Amino acid sequence: SKVLSRISPKWVLETVAHAYNVDMADLKRSLRGTENEGRNVAVYLMRRITGLPHRDVAILFNCTSAYTVATIQKRVKQGMIADDKFQKKNQRYRE
Repeated sequence: SKVLSRISPKWVLETVAHAYNVDMADLKRSLRGTENEGRNVAVYLMRRITGLPHRDVAILFNCTSAYTVATIQKRVKQGMIADDKFQKKNQRYRE
């Protein structure tokens, strides 16, 4: 997958951390069974904006595999479709 923009991964992390009022480290941390919407959105946007391969995004977010990244992307995309509040909250990052 080619890089789609010159926007850096660090910028994506900083922007999402600011929007969700969390530390960048919190976006990279995953606790099994705990919802972390900011992290999920950051993973989704990292792929969408930077065009980094699943494997590289998995490394950035300390995911166990590239499949985890694909699963998060699917979940976020479905959430944007199904949940009006989620959709409105995250609309500005997709444009």
